[in-house]
Amino acid sequence: MGVRFPPGAQNIFEDKIFCVNAMNMTWYLYIARCNDETLYTGITTNPARREKEHNFSDAFGAKSLRNKRPIQIVYTEVFHDQSGARKREAEIKKWKRKYKLKLIGEN
Repeated sequence: MGVRFPPGAQNIFEDKIFCVNAMNMTWYLYIARCNDETLYTGITTNPARREKEHNFSDAFGAKSLRNKRPIQIVYTEVFHDQSGARKREAEIKKWKRKYKLKLIGEN
């Protein structure tokens, strides 16, 4: 039968879905350099916000980066949908470090 919402909540939920669908969201693949010189690959809709989350928020930043702070986003690619960004992220995560360094312009 679908999801049941509290009275009045369904309209708010439907409005949010409409807004998300109506927006042409831009997605970013990013590579971040950690304090220990490791590289972290991820995706986001807002690279500046994501960098702050990784650096300052235990709730929103990746758990694996908590002991590698500060991080700095050193590379981004733009995508028109989340699917494209996720596919590229999966591809790059399989790469050896030397190929990631070449991609971000370091050897």
